[in-house]
Formats: sequence, C-alpha cells, structure tokens
Amino acid sequence: MTVLYGLMIGSLLNVCIVRMPLEIGIVWPPSRCNKCEKRIPWYYNIPIFSWLFLRGKCLYCKTPISIRYLIVEILTAILLVPILFVETHWVAVPFMVYMVSGLVISTFVDLEHWIIPDKVTLPGIVIGLLSGFFIPERQILNQIFGLILGGGSFLLIGYVYLKWKNLEGIGGGDIKFLAMGGAFLGTQKILLTIVLSSLIGMVIGLIAMQLSGKGSKTAIPFGPALSVGLYMSYVWGEKIIEWYLDLPRGSYGMIFP
Repeated sequence: MTVLYGLMIGSLLNVCIVRMPLEIGIVWPPSRCNKCEKRIPWYYNIPIFSWLFLRGKCLYCKTPISIRYLIVEILTAILLVPILFVETHWVAVPFMVYMVSGLVISTFVDLEHWIIPDKVTLPGIVIGLLSGFFIPERQILNQIFGLILGGGSFLLIGYVYLKWKNLEGIGGGDIKFLAMGGAFLGTQKILLTIVLSSLIGMVIGLIAMQLSGKGSKTAIPFGPALSVGLYMSYVWGEKIIEWYLDLPRGSYGMIFP
C-alpha cells in the first residue's frame, strides 16, 4: 500500500517538475500533452502502467513521453518507504513525505532548469519548523538553529566566493534548500548534509570536468548533490554520526563535537 501511495505521489511530483518552472498551476489546467495540448484522460494517467501501455508516446500525436516520468514515479515510491522505519510516530509521516517530495522535485528541476523552486523551499522552511511543534522527538530550537546553520553557512560561502572570484558560486536556491533541510533535521544532520553533499558534488564535478574537457570552468547544478546528502542524513544520519564519533580519537576532526 505504501508503494502504491508513493507511485501516486510520484505522478503528482511529475506535474510539479514540469509546471513549477513554467509558473503553471498544479491543479489547473488538467493533464495534457505538452506538444498537441490535448487533454489526457484519467485512465491514461495511472503511474507506470500508462507509460508502459502507451509505449512512452502520446496517445494522439505520438510525441515521445520522457522516461523521466517513469523514473520519478518509481524513485518516489522507493524513497518514501524508509520514512515508515525512520519515524517512530505517525504524525511525522506527512511532514517527512513533504521533505522527501521536495528533494525529488528540486533534483529534477535543477537538472533541467538550473533552479530550485521557491515554491518548494519557502513553504518547506515553514513546514519543517512546524514539525517541531507536532513531532514528539523534535526540538524546535534545534531546528531553528539548523535552519540558520544550513542557510547561513551557504550564504557566507557564497558571499566569500563572490568577493574572491567575482562570480556567483552558490545560488539563492541552494541557500534556501539548505535552510529548509535544517528546519526539518536540525543542526547535526544539516551539518552532516553539508559534508556529504560537498563530497558528492566534488566527485560529480571531477567526473563532469573529465567528460566535458573544460576543466575548472565546468559548471554543474548542485541541487542533486544536496538532495542526496540531505536524504542520506535523514535516513542514515544517526548511524553515520555514531560511526564517526566511535572512531579512535585523533582519527577525525571536530566536525561533530
């Protein structure tokens, strides 16, 4: 049942991914082909099966339908399942479904448009803080400090890079994205997110530089790395931090005092 709900949410996220950057409403107009603009009946909007039945093409004009639709639906269903094992109280589930859904939307929008939608992050900051009042395990002060640490650290790094290189190294969307993550997860896990995302981004950047042949001038969207780092911190953060702190003293720095 959880997987079924995940597939349906993934179908909705596909709508958000397409429409948010274009400033089109999520609910209206109804689903339609981006090419011929003919309305798509509900029975051709069933997750996974409709794409397979239509063989990845529009029913009317036969324009190819991106396989991204299929990927987002399956990926969302997979990513939402661990929430049931991480959280110990049912009231946390809708809050964390929003956060994980925001990661999926931000990743695919950033890959295509190089932006992270404010319509995801700004409400996400508010929802993340609200979760501190409803979820017994959360501490609202920790989440406020996480918001400040997440957004503030990237704001500072971006400012320093701008003054040093006279280039924008970190976009405003990334800053608000980390602020949202901190509002949901608090200080330790958002700090872990920054570390993990930086490592992931560095690896992706090195690979991209080799493939593009442009060297240090190669630009990549940072949203996907942030999303992976934030998700890892949410699902496995406590185990990663415990492992880190259990290392022999002197083998690690003071990332998590």
